[in-house]
Amino acid sequence: MASSKSNSRTVYAAPDDEIPAIVVKLQRRRGSPVVLVANNCPALHNRENLEFLQRQAEDLDLDLTLVCGDRAVRSIASDLGIKAVSSLGALHAPEQRERGPKASAADVAATKAVKAGVAGSNVAEKTIRATPSASVATGRTSERRGRRSLPLDRSFSSVLALATLIVVLLFVVWGALYVVLPSAKIELTPVQRRYSTVLQLLADPQVSRLNAATGQIPAQLVALEETDELTIPATGKRNEPSGRAEGSVVFSNRISQPVVVPKGTIVLTNDNRRYVTAAEVNIPPTSGTSGEFGARRVAVVAEEAGPVGNVESNAITHIEDQSLNQRLIVNNEWPIQGGGERVVTFVTEQDRLQLYEQLREALKQRVWNRLGGEVNPAEKFFVPWDDDIIVDTADYDRTVGEEGDQVTLRMKVKLRGTAVSYVYLEEVAPVILARIVENQFEAYALVPDTVQLGEPGDAGIAEGVVRFTLEAQSDLVSTWNLGKVRRDLANKTREEAEAYLDNLMGVGDITLEMGPDWYDRMPRLWFRISIEVVEPLQIAV
Repeated sequence: MASSKSNSRTVYAAPDDEIPAIVVKLQRRRGSPVVLVANNCPALHNRENLEFLQRQAEDLDLDLTLVCGDRAVRSIASDLGIKAVSSLGALHAPEQRERGPKASAADVAATKAVKAGVAGSNVAEKTIRATPSASVATGRTSERRGRRSLPLDRSFSSVLALATLIVVLLFVVWGALYVVLPSAKIELTPVQRRYSTVLQLLADPQVSRLNAATGQIPAQLVALEETDELTIPATGKRNEPSGRAEGSVVFSNRISQPVVVPKGTIVLTNDNRRYVTAAEVNIPPTSGTSGEFGARRVAVVAEEAGPVGNVESNAITHIEDQSLNQRLIVNNEWPIQGGGERVVTFVTEQDRLQLYEQLREALKQRVWNRLGGEVNPAEKFFVPWDDDIIVDTADYDRTVGEEGDQVTLRMKVKLRGTAVSYVYLEEVAPVILARIVENQFEAYALVPDTVQLGEPGDAGIAEGVVRFTLEAQSDLVSTWNLGKVRRDLANKTREEAEAYLDNLMGVGDITLEMGPDWYDRMPRLWFRISIEVVEPLQIAV
């Protein structure tokens, strides 16, 4: 008789399968023995995940056997009540033992000898005598040996006929009991509804693999730099002196002794405009008898450049040195001219501010364009560390007020941030949703293929770690532990059974059939109660 394991269905868990994906595979084997082969499946190395799997198996009424080469995983599974073996070979080992021992060497030798036609040899005769079963099996023994086997043939035939009769009677009795014993058939229509929530997630560049329990997912650090310089015209204008006024003055001696006027002597106008003598001059004495003044002319230059040094004749009237001023008279007989001015271009504060903003915007655009090449917005979303790009250095070639027709700025900017892959969101969100549903909804399970995600929002960042929210939606379908339901319904009256089923959470519709008609209770034997879960009823929430 074949082992019950031969009727089981084998489900393989891929190395990258998460628990929701494994549960979906098991849902297709509802109500049957299932062998789950899960070698190298990290999702099952977590005790919480194995507990979740065990509860789902009970809800699906699965006779679950776990095949896993990891002894630690098998130990945890066994603690949770899940049958666990190391390999498929170990799973089928009991079948080999049930098939019984192999034929003895003597049986094999006897059979070979008879088939070879060496029945007359001493070896074959001794072998056949030692193994009468071989002579019965071959039917090629001698007439004398055949007569000795005749009673054994009749005995074997009688036993075989009796065994066949017993088996037939058992089937007849079982069939009669199956028809006569009470049975019940139940159809449950689950409810499927939409569920929405906001997940709190954390993206950390230090994390190498996602963790559904903590909501941590891997992230990528991004740091970009751009450097360039820009030159713009200076706009400041002002007038500046372009030369000094020049002319001459005449020193006249008041006394009868000669007077020496050193080079660089300062002479002044009444409004204190200053002029400097260009050379030393010796002023002869004034003669008291003749009444002739001693006088000499000397060149002078305005001390201050520009038009301010231009004066009319007779404007210079005294000497700064009082000793000389008491002995000499000074006067400019002709105008002193030549002081001018020019228009000068210089750098203003506004010039530098305008240059700063222009270059910063250009570098900002350039660095964000580079970011688009390194972080594909269709695959990842980017969270900058700062409100804007950071200006690392900004060096001007001219200061404010410095003369020049243009000003140049050299600048370096940085863009730093964290990039998060949408793939990780799609992997972790269904797992987190499934845990939320398990904790908040007693009789509902997530429908993995219906998960929809919104755009990440409310992002905050600290030292590269991004905390953000993610809106997630999914369908929930009601589910029950069918084995427990059958056991709870055993031996209840119809009214009690209907009340029990009506109180099940998430039931959309119920159909209950009981038999035979004269028996108005649920079967005492719970396995005589069959439950079928039909297509769910969609409801709006």
